[in-house]
Amino acid sequence: MSTNGQRRAHWTEVAKAKADAEIIVLAAARKAKLKRLDGLVSVRIVWYSPDNRKRDVDSLAVLAKSALDALKKGNIIDDDHAGIVNEVNLGPIIVARDNPRIEIHVRRMETGWDLSDG
Repeated sequence: MSTNGQRRAHWTEVAKAKADAEIIVLAAARKAKLKRLDGLVSVRIVWYSPDNRKRDVDSLAVLAKSALDALKKGNIIDDDHAGIVNEVNLGPIIVARDNPRIEIHVRRMETGWDLSDG
């Protein structure tokens, strides 16, 4: 479900779409035999689209929430708060007519972003 679709939909439809996305992400993580990642992580979501139609990368934000929740429920990451998931990158969007898909890349980070003014 896109961000715009989420705004227009009834809350029950949004909840079902989120639950469905979590199930798909968790099944894919298990199939890929992802091992638990302790500490800080970075997540990148790459959309391989079926055509050259213009798409907004922020459309992936809805999926990012579901994906992080699934990784937490699957015990792949300890939690999905900012102390664990230090960054989430949405995009790029790449045309892949022969193999459209969305990939979620999760990697451990040695150190996180330090944006303090001190």
